[in-house]
Amino acid sequence: MSGVSVVGLPSLDVVHAWSRGRLAERIERSPHSDLFHRYVLFVLWTSDVSAFANPRLSRGNGSVGLCAYDGERLTSMSLLERDPPTKHEAERVLAGEGPYLFSADPLLVASLFADLFRDGNTVDIVLGAAADLGRDDRLDTTAYERVQAEIMPPQLHSSNLGWRLSFWSIRGWMNESRDLVCNEIHISPKFAVDWHDRIVAERIVGPDADVVF
Repeated sequence: MSGVSVVGLPSLDVVHAWSRGRLAERIERSPHSDLFHRYVLFVLWTSDVSAFANPRLSRGNGSVGLCAYDGERLTSMSLLERDPPTKHEAERVLAGEGPYLFSADPLLVASLFADLFRDGNTVDIVLGAAADLGRDDRLDTTAYERVQAEIMPPQLHSSNLGWRLSFWSIRGWMNESRDLVCNEIHISPKFAVDWHDRIVAERIVGPDADVVF
């Protein structure tokens, strides 16, 4: 189950106040917002490279980040361990959504968490099935044949210990070669998030000609 948030995008005045006057160049609703009902998730482009703790760099020496807004408060959304305050705030947003968040398609939930753990301009593409990777014309077919049977669709399990999300992805920095990665994310009943990942095949996909911003 998924639903559209009842909250609209924040005004530029709200964004300017949150970013301490840094210029917001563009605000765009995130597709992940369809998983939320108390918050709206959006992508924010700014002209300042230091606007986010874990930014994606954009053209023109600016930065791009994922944010959440509940109609009153704006929160930067990153779950990387190296920035504990931002991680805790992102976990607070997830807790605000509650178990509702995990009633959606596991592929959509996996794509959300891949973005929440996105490290700068690293690209992390969630695989719905092994065939998704097999269709890539930049693929190392020898490596693929060796690991194909291991690749499973995203899976989401719940218990009294919380939720366990597992998925496979292709990860790489901007236009460099990308690795095949097995990811497992544990979410406690209080929405503390713990992420474990394992590179299964290095450089299994060749570099993309298009730099992703």
